[in-house]
Formats: sequence, structure tokens, C-alpha cells
Amino acid sequence: MKFSKSLYFAASLVVLLLLNNFLLKANDANALLQTSIDSIAQGIYTSIKQINNNEPQHVIEPEIIKYNTADIYFVKKVKLKLLKNVVALCDGKALYLSIGNYKGKKGFIKSSFENWFNTNNKTAAANNILTNNFTAGLYRNILNFEKPEIEDTKLQFEKKGPKNIFTLSNYNKEKLANIIAAVYEEEIYLVTGSYLNQIAFVKNQLKGRYFYFETPTSTLVEASGKTIFNTGVSNLNATQLLQQPNLKKVGILYDVKTNQLYLLTNNAQKNLMIMLPIIENYPQILLQFVNSAKQPEDCKLILQRINTFYGSKRP
Repeated sequence: MKFSKSLYFAASLVVLLLLNNFLLKANDANALLQTSIDSIAQGIYTSIKQINNNEPQHVIEPEIIKYNTADIYFVKKVKLKLLKNVVALCDGKALYLSIGNYKGKKGFIKSSFENWFNTNNKTAAANNILTNNFTAGLYRNILNFEKPEIEDTKLQFEKKGPKNIFTLSNYNKEKLANIIAAVYEEEIYLVTGSYLNQIAFVKNQLKGRYFYFETPTSTLVEASGKTIFNTGVSNLNATQLLQQPNLKKVGILYDVKTNQLYLLTNNAQKNLMIMLPIIENYPQILLQFVNSAKQPEDCKLILQRINTFYGSKRP
């Protein structure tokens, strides 16, 4: 009996030791995971791979300052040659992603370590289930797609030519006076000008949290009535567009959540400023966009990717 008790005690001790060893290893693993998310080495990074491996190209302690009230940062007391191919900086507290030249200097935008390692973007787009309450019909107010001026579920759109231009065959120009948008089968059509003496609509090419439209500037030249570009929306100005002779097409971004419209042109700097609030929580996507030409087609690719992070449901 004594032998059995001794054997039982020894076996219990072995089990406890094994369990304790397992818990220690688990704690070590959690500590390593926590370190990878909560800290990145100070210095200058010239590639995404370096950031992921926590291996800066240049180990320094950068002094980072904020530019006025904008969410843009500059770095002080660092030789320009070290910033030549910079992708990101880290001061030990946050990661600063390069956005290229801004106001004549290298500009950066602040990002958290958590967002960087959150490659599946669950945090940035958590619980973002969108419900679009769009009502089919014709609209005078571009920022209200729930109360149409004319409710109509049988709109007859016809595609005209290769430039994504549509016309309404069951409405004449008189009936479309002052109409600047339409909704049909959960798609949005914007009036951007005229085409062969008919009201020209363009259909969304993307939909979700962010709708994207593209229109040739030729329809603006022929415009004689009301369009989305002359309705007083502050971000859309056709006069400025017509003053750019080499501009053949423009992109239009509609943010469903904020109910805002933005104009995307061949001005890379302006496009960047429009896109930054959208992509700042997706640092690796931000770097992808910064390293592109930042033209409307580049914006479209980024918006298409971000839309996949948002769920949607019908009302």
C-alpha cells in the first residue's frame, strides 16, 4: 500500500511538472506574439519585408514632428540620402508610413503596430455591415438616395458607345430637367453631361462602402443642362476640369457611410489627400497606393480591395 502511494505521488509530481512546463512555453509564445504586435525596432525601413522581419535598413532614433493640424508628419535631423528609398520610419512608439513628397519634403502618416500586423483587416473593418436603403427612381439631390423626385422601378437605360455612357429611353430631356442621378436595380447612375444631344448617365463601376464612377470629360463639354458637376457640391467642379486640356476622363468616389462625393483627376497629390482617410487604417494597402501613379484607375483598384472588407445586406 505504501509503495502504491509513493508511485501515485511520483506520477502526480511528473504530471504537474509537465503541465507547468507547458504553461511556461505557452506564456513565452504569447509574449513573443505580443512583442511582434506591440513593438517594431526604431529606424528607417526601405521595404515591407524589413518591417515584417523587424530589421531596419538604418538603425537610428528619428525625431518626428507633426505638420500643423494635418495628419502628416516630417522627420528632422536625418540625412536625405538615408530617406531616398524610405518606406517607413519607427520611433519605438508608432510606425510612420511614407506618402512621398509633401510640401517639398518627405511626408509620413502615422500607423499603429496593431494595424500593421492586422493583415486580415478584421480590426479596421470590424462590424461594418452596410445596409443600403436606396429607392429606385430619379433624384435631384445627389446626397439623398432614399427619397427620389420621381419613384420608378422600370427605368430603361441604354448603353451608348464604349465609354460607359447610358441614356434613359423612356424619359425625354424635358422630364429629366434638374435630375442629376438615378437608382435602378441597386445601381447608381449619375448625370455627367450630354451625349449626342441626350442626357448622359454613367453607372457605378464599384459598389459597397465606396461607389466608384468614371466619366469621359467629353460629356462635360457638351453639357447644356444640370449635371452633378454644377449642383454646388463642393468637391465637384466642372469649370476646373475643362481647364485641363489633357484630361480625358475623371473618377468620382461616393462614400455611402459619410454621404460624400469626391472628384479624382490626374492630380496625384489631390487624389492622395482624398484617399488617405480611407486607407490610413490599412497600412500595407496604403504603401501599395503610395507607390502607384495615384491616378483614378489606381484609386479604383484600392477601393475595390477595401470594399471586400465590408459586409453588406439588403434592407
